Amino acid sequence: MCYKLLGRALEESRKYGVETRILDLSLDKLTVMGTRDLMREASGFIIVSPVHWFNVSVLIKQFIDEVLEDFSEEPYELEGKPVGIIVVCNEDGGNQAISNIAMPLNHCGVFVPPFGTLFYNKSMPGHGEGGWQEEVEWIGKVVVDYIIK
Repeated sequence: MCYKLLGRALEESRKYGVETRILDLSLDKLTVMGTRDLMREASGFIIVSPVHWFNVSVLIKQFIDEVLEDFSEEPYELEGKPVGIIVVCNEDGGNQAISNIAMPLNHCGVFVPPFGTLFYNKSMPGHGEGGWQEEVEWIGKVVVDYIIK
């Protein structure tokens, strides 16, 4: 489900002429330094994670611990870059997982734009009131809005 939702968000981003790239932490064998270089080059990010026991995946946690460490001190090379966050859960814990991604990034100067987060709860009938959980394209749009400003 994570790939499907990310794909929809990135498709929306590309409609605005933004080049996108997927970095799959489970497949791409980049070094920590290589991943940091990609982050320096990027204008913004969309991070997607499944939720496990009210937390992010092990790969996202490792990414936060190892990759972001270099950006958490001046000169804050990521400052001003927007991030959209999508998490997928079976029960509860979506908001906690979003916070566990957003707070370390915020400490590095990255910001979550208004309406820049979404949790998709596979167990919630109808996927939320009014179908808001289905509007993942919105994440792609709000991140791009801040990139092209």
